Amino acid sequence: MPYRYAEFHAGEYYHIYHRGQDRKKIFFASENYLHFLRLLKKYRDAFEMNLIAYCLMPNHFHLLVQPKISDNLSRFVGRLEQSYAQAINKRYHRRGSLFHNERFRHAHVYSDRYQLICCRYIHHNPKKDGLVANLRDWPFSNYLEFVGAREGELWMPAFRERFFKTAKEYEDFVAGYGTEEDRDLEKYLFGSK
Repeated sequence: MPYRYAEFHAGEYYHIYHRGQDRKKIFFASENYLHFLRLLKKYRDAFEMNLIAYCLMPNHFHLLVQPKISDNLSRFVGRLEQSYAQAINKRYHRRGSLFHNERFRHAHVYSDRYQLICCRYIHHNPKKDGLVANLRDWPFSNYLEFVGAREGELWMPAFRERFFKTAKEYEDFVAGYGTEEDRDLEKYLFGSK
């Protein structure tokens, strides 16, 4: 499939999603998740991204980001994935592509409501995929920051505060996952299922 250029505009919100080659794992141990998060912080700062939400899953990751500079998003994701894949290949003595295809998937999240639903979708992923019964038990997302259970640098408190007065309100909102809006967003992000 030929490469298709995508424009990304400053101040807009984008859902970024990429999975492992052949749906295989991209994270093999806790140290891998932590390394990815260090790289995420490094490149978030270097490429001037607002990181709203993230969730790292065994074979894929989700980000909700807002670039501060137009057309920086592709370079941000490219450097993040390249640096991570090189580290994994070196660590596990492997070769070849870690990620599926060459290009990450993305969707413009164009309204306040879709931003919220996308955030909920991202944070609910570990429970949806059966990895945990309680979302507070999944340490590799910034859900814990959103619900006030952990202090961290990889989130924007102002985003949550724009929509919710308390962390508990957000926690209740995420617990309500499974609405028609959620299904509509999944169709928009990933196509019909």
